[in-house]
Amino acid sequence: ITLGTDLSLVGLAVYEPDCDWTTLVSVPDGTSTLPPVSGTPLYLRGSVYACVQGQLVRVDIDNHKAVSLSLSLCAQPRLAKARDSLVLDTPSGMRYYPLVPADMVGVHPMEGTPFGRVVGGMAGEGVIQGVAEVEGQCFEVTRGVWTSMCQEVEEEEEGEVVEGRPFATCLGEVETLVDSGVSEGVDVTSTDGVMGVLCPIRCLADRQLHDWTFTNCSISTMSGASITNTRFVNCSFEGSDLKHLTCTGCTFTGCSLDGAVCDNAVCTDVVFSEGCTMVGCSLVSAVLTSVTLGGVAITQCDLSNACLKEADVTGCDMTGSTLTGSNLSHVHGLSHSMLHQATCLTGVNLTGQNLAGGGLSNLDLSGVVLDNADLSGADMTGACLTGASLKNCTLSGVCLWGVAGLTSAQLRSAHSVDCVVLADQAMAEWDLTDLNLSGADLTGCDLTGACLTGCILTRARMSGAGLKDADLTHIRGMVAEQFRSASSVTGVAISGYTMTGWDLTGLDLTGAVLTRCNLSKADMYGAVLTGANLTDVCGLTDAHLQGARCLTGANLTGLDLSDLNLSNINLSQTVLTQCDLSDAILTDCDLSGATVTGANLTDSTLSGATLTGARGLSGEQLRSVASVTGANLSGLNLSGADLTKMNLSSVDFTGCDLTNATLVCCDLTDAILTDATLTGANLSEVTLSDVYGLTDAQLRSVASLTRANLSGLDLSSMDISGVDLSMVDLTSCDMTNITLTGANLTEATLYDVSITGATLIGIDLSAMDLSDMDLTSVNLSQSDLSRCDLSGVTLTGSILRETTLRDCDITDTNLSGADLTGANLNGVRGLTVTQLRGIACLNGANLSGLDLSDMDLSGMDLSSVKLTYCDLRGCTLTDTVLSQETWREADIQTVPLFDRPVTRIAKGTARTFNLTVPGIDGLEWRLNASGRVYIKVAGTMVLYQSSGTVDCSRSGTSITFRGPKGTVSVSCRLGVEEVVEVCVYENGSNKRSSVTVQM
Repeated sequence: ITLGTDLSLVGLAVYEPDCDWTTLVSVPDGTSTLPPVSGTPLYLRGSVYACVQGQLVRVDIDNHKAVSLSLSLCAQPRLAKARDSLVLDTPSGMRYYPLVPADMVGVHPMEGTPFGRVVGGMAGEGVIQGVAEVEGQCFEVTRGVWTSMCQEVEEEEEGEVVEGRPFATCLGEVETLVDSGVSEGVDVTSTDGVMGVLCPIRCLADRQLHDWTFTNCSISTMSGASITNTRFVNCSFEGSDLKHLTCTGCTFTGCSLDGAVCDNAVCTDVVFSEGCTMVGCSLVSAVLTSVTLGGVAITQCDLSNACLKEADVTGCDMTGSTLTGSNLSHVHGLSHSMLHQATCLTGVNLTGQNLAGGGLSNLDLSGVVLDNADLSGADMTGACLTGASLKNCTLSGVCLWGVAGLTSAQLRSAHSVDCVVLADQAMAEWDLTDLNLSGADLTGCDLTGACLTGCILTRARMSGAGLKDADLTHIRGMVAEQFRSASSVTGVAISGYTMTGWDLTGLDLTGAVLTRCNLSKADMYGAVLTGANLTDVCGLTDAHLQGARCLTGANLTGLDLSDLNLSNINLSQTVLTQCDLSDAILTDCDLSGATVTGANLTDSTLSGATLTGARGLSGEQLRSVASVTGANLSGLNLSGADLTKMNLSSVDFTGCDLTNATLVCCDLTDAILTDATLTGANLSEVTLSDVYGLTDAQLRSVASLTRANLSGLDLSSMDISGVDLSMVDLTSCDMTNITLTGANLTEATLYDVSITGATLIGIDLSAMDLSDMDLTSVNLSQSDLSRCDLSGVTLTGSILRETTLRDCDITDTNLSGADLTGANLNGVRGLTVTQLRGIACLNGANLSGLDLSDMDLSGMDLSSVKLTYCDLRGCTLTDTVLSQETWREADIQTVPLFDRPVTRIAKGTARTFNLTVPGIDGLEWRLNASGRVYIKVAGTMVLYQSSGTVDCSRSGTSITFRGPKGTVSVSCRLGVEEVVEVCVYENGSNKRSSVTVQM
């Protein structure tokens, strides 16, 4: 592709190796290629731009010239994504130049060429890229998009040269003047465009120029330059580097500073007339003092941290500009519409600006300084004021609805906030102390926990405002309607306010602080005063308290509530410290958890009242009340309290601490003592009938129960061993399976008690009337029942081991299965053989002195029973086991007997006689024979044909016969009566022989 003789080839067509495009492009001799390295040249305003050996090269297509420009590149020029600007990658950063619109594929008709289809399409599947000539027209091809290079270049008019002043019309002349040191009075005019956008003036950086005139010029840099009293007419500063420029007394007419970088520039008394544009200009940290910008388009500008002192921006278009951190405090002509045009206002200084009545809605004013500004009546709906400074500014009537970032400190720093609109604002915990909010719109505001101390709220609209926990102390101008219109007033503090005649019906005043308020004639029906502080209020009556729906946790410290009817009121958790409740009726009142320290309860009625967990209640206070029956005193600490002679019937003492309390002569009928602590308590003469929850541990822990009335109590299975129950009334008590080991029951009343299965070991019941009692399975071991009336008593299965029953009346006593091991029955009356035979065990029992005559004791084991001085005459002792010790000195038939008299035996006749020997161990006797007889026992001759004596004895299991002729032993059962056969022969003839038993 050739373009004349100076430069034969300016680009190459790029194609895919697998396509059908086979035409080769040859390079003629003496020509050069552009670019020499891989990359794509770009077309812009009749020229091709490329990076050659690190430098930007411009190829003028029309003039067939290649110029190396003094701009170093790091890469090939690129198109911006939107194809509206050229991107140059320089060592100092990226630079952008605008592009003319490109002709897209399809604009030109498709033509055939030797290279295939190249206009508006693809060559095979390859993308053509570079510069191509087709039918006399040259096109730039980039990524399949073709741009025509046949554009006409408009000729610029020649500028007028000021006569008598140095002038320049080309870059070389300008450079010569600058290099020669000419710094003032120069006219520079671009007559043929050679100092246009593509060949801008570059030699003015860091120069000092005075009274110059630039016309139709393009200036690429004046960074660091100092320019005074200079005029710029129709000049282009597009993309220019004007950083650190100092410009004083200059004028700009019809100039374009679009994209210029003026960071840190200082402009003083500079005029930018209409026709100038500063689109995309960067003025970061620039100082513009007394600069006139009236009507100039400064859209898309970056004015971050810029300072515009006394600048005039009247009529400026600031669309898209960034004003972050800029100082506009003394700018003239600034309007609210300009602020809306800007894209960022963060940190802008608007001190002293008059924006009254302006529309500032939805602006992001984060960090903006509005000190001393007049914002009265402005609409700031939805604006963001995060970090904004409002010191001494006027906010009267400002609409701040929906603003973000607003703080109490900002409001308090303002000069005035009356009539301000703060509807729906979140103001929880804000400190608004002493603010004048008269006429303010606080509708729907969240003022939870806010401090409004000393605020003026005259005519303020508060409908739906949340005043939960807010502090309204010393407020002024509030009326009942405002207070009632709030959505919540729980926890509100309004101490000392006059609320005379206020309608507080149904209000939830939970936790409210109403100390020293005047509530005279106020209507509090249905109001919730839970936790409210009513200390030192005036005008409080029982009607107020009765009408309130809830007073739980209220603080009524020091109030005079005497003679008031407070029955059925819920006063739980209330503070009644030092209150005067004398003669007050508190029937069925809930005082659970209430603090009554120092309260005067004299003659008050607490019947049915609940005092669970009440704090500070003393025994002295309880004793002073008129009635406390049926009250709930659960959990109270009444240790050491003196409640003597109080009527405490039906009182609930659950969990109470009554340690060392004095309850002498108290009536505790139907009282509840569940888990109550009675350690060391004095319950002498107390009435405990039908109490509930009383345990054996409690009874064991009390100091005294003397003469107490426990009648009817269920004491079954309790262990009250060792308890002193002397003179205690136990009538009709259920004492089944009770354990009373070592207890003192002296003079106790046991009438109609049920005591079966009880353990009464070691108890002194002497001389008590226990007649007809059912003592089945009772363990009375080691107990003293001497002189007791046990007539008709049932002792079936009872244990009376080592029990003293001396002189008892046991007439009709049922001893079946009873264990009387070691028991002392000396002197008992009414003992029958049936009773004796029914006893399960008499081992070691003492029956001394009893009349057992004629009883059938056969088969009984009395070997260990003491029968001293017993009358056993006529007893049947068949198979009865007796020992020498048990019957010693007993009145009993102990002589062995023959079954018939042994006498008048015929001579030569042998007769057998049965000798019955009592089963008494140690029994001794003699058989005295008269005449001439033979005596044979068990086949052994003990006496032979003579008179004489046979000594007999019973010891252990043997009965021994010792006679002159011989000795024989017959076996026997221990303690059992035995019959021994004795054979007797008469050898005489007078029939006067006999054998008798002699003890």
